[in-house]
Amino acid sequence: MTRKKTRVFYFFKLLLMFSVVTVVVYSMFVYTEEMTEHVCGTFITCASDVLPVLFPFMVVSALIIKMHLLSPAERLFSRPFRKFFNLPSASVTPFFLGFLCSFPVGVTSTVESYKNGLLTKNEAEETMALSNNTGPGFVVLLTGITLAHNIGTGILIYIAEIVSSFMTGAIIIRKNDIRHGRFETAPKRKRTNVGQAIAESISGAAVSCGTVVSNVVFFSLISKAVSQTFFVTEKKFVTLMSVFLEFSEGVEAAIALGGPAGVALAAFAVCSGSLSVLCQSTAIASATGLSVKRTVYYKFVQGTIGAVICFFVCLIFPVFLPKVPKNTFFANTFAKANANAANTAIYATIAAGCMIYALIHIIKQRKNILELNR
Repeated sequence: MTRKKTRVFYFFKLLLMFSVVTVVVYSMFVYTEEMTEHVCGTFITCASDVLPVLFPFMVVSALIIKMHLLSPAERLFSRPFRKFFNLPSASVTPFFLGFLCSFPVGVTSTVESYKNGLLTKNEAEETMALSNNTGPGFVVLLTGITLAHNIGTGILIYIAEIVSSFMTGAIIIRKNDIRHGRFETAPKRKRTNVGQAIAESISGAAVSCGTVVSNVVFFSLISKAVSQTFFVTEKKFVTLMSVFLEFSEGVEAAIALGGPAGVALAAFAVCSGSLSVLCQSTAIASATGLSVKRTVYYKFVQGTIGAVICFFVCLIFPVFLPKVPKNTFFANTFAKANANAANTAIYATIAAGCMIYALIHIIKQRKNILELNR
């Protein structure tokens, strides 16, 4: 990029930031009651739906990385993973945690792997792009049952997310002939005892959860401020704005739009994560010096592929389209409870398996030491 283009791009970003801040401040002064109520409602939603599931997952995922509890899975998938994505076995854990436990967990797991010396900077940036995904609890249950009232819609979007992730990984990462980090050495591996690992995992999870909630509330506030300030009521424009700004509201607005286009937009929001999730990733990764430029490019391509897949599948098979519910309140309440329970059950199973493996591994080590001492 030339110096002139860089300067133009810088002034464009400055103008955009100034415009957003002006709109938000103006709406807070003119529409104080509506904006305050919206912020309070978003915080309550995060406190009731996001934090109870996200915080334990963040703590356990950090412990898994610090204590190397998924090493059997890394050994099992190391060959196909390197063959398909040209990434080391240490990328396996963040990849699976990201797909099972949603956006922030994949990023935090990658950052932990980098901090513990398991990945180089280049490998960590590629792994972060690959593992920044949405879990089945949100996509299948919340999106499928709560919003679309058709679990088939959620299953379709989740399958599209997996397929688009593999396709994008093969296109962008595997086809990258020149490995920038080929001669790069990973940071020195840290040895962490159990007490230190637990303390660092809890404090790190608290900071990361605060970052996630802050981004969700702020970008939701921007969407509301634009709607209030410019009297935007046109449904398609509001949906597009929500899809690109805030992930969860974007999915809800896209599903409400209906039809193959609505499902495609919901898939784009799920696969790309929206601007809110990208800013969350930036905030979490920036402390370690990792860049999210590859993640931005990767998620845009993945979102486009996922949207195209869902659009054409819904055109051919209308059974995957959202349905009109008979009782919205009870359906939403039941689905939210089941989504949180499903997320908790998935991660509790992973954590229990890791702990059992760790216990068996420690017993074997002690047994071998005793035999050698004899």
